[in-house]
Amino acid sequence: MTNIILDKTDVKKIIGNLNDEKINETLSMFGTCVERISEDEIEIEITPNRPDMLSKQGFLRAIESYFKTGKKQLLIVKGEEDLLALPTILLTPLHSVVLYGQIDMGVIMVEVTEEKKRQVEDIIKKFN
Repeated sequence: MTNIILDKTDVKKIIGNLNDEKINETLSMFGTCVERISEDEIEIEITPNRPDMLSKQGFLRAIESYFKTGKKQLLIVKGEEDLLALPTILLTPLHSVVLYGQIDMGVIMVEVTEEKKRQVEDIIKKFN
């Protein structure tokens, strides 16, 4: 795996002035493992299936495009990513719609609400 070190100020300019715990939660939703957060830096591990994020600039560009565009976005995942719906619901703006496939059921549609976000947070906390 590859680790990159980000300037904490640069990250906060994009995702907001969050505390370290919220920074960890937010960056983890991008498929990264936050190794360490210090006063000035954030060290993250990038998995090989995200070559677009193997540099500081690539990672910052990825999160910035998510947080700053204000445009409708479509995320298509090819393959078996069974749990991707969880961070998608958590990070998607309210009143968005998340669609995902469920074996033996077909397509599931979830409207993103505050309640759904709370339910997802509860599920994700159980992973730790």
